[in-house]
Amino acid sequence: MVTQKGDKKFYVIVPLHNELRVGTLYSILDEVSKATGIPRNELIGAIR
Repeated sequence: MVTQKGDKKFYVIVPLHNELRVGTLYSILDEVSKATGIPRNELIGAIR
């Protein structure tokens, strides 16, 4: 996944697996949180 915030691009690698380990998912959410400024707990709430 790629997103842009101002003049910076953020790249988040999302593995193509049927299942993700919890640690992998949290790592992805942490990267998305850094790129968007949305706290991880809000991201988790949005995908439930």
